[in-house]
Amino acid sequence: MAFRAYDPCFGCATHANGTLPLIINIYDPSRNLVRQLSQS
Repeated sequence: MAFRAYDPCFGCATHANGTLPLIINIYDPSRNLVRQLSQS
């Protein structure tokens, strides 16, 4: 799921399908994956 420009707020954009899947990828300046955080 992605944020859409026409959603009324970030809360509505993230809960549009009833769940809040979240994955955050953290990269170093060389674009190497340093860490991945997830919440399901």
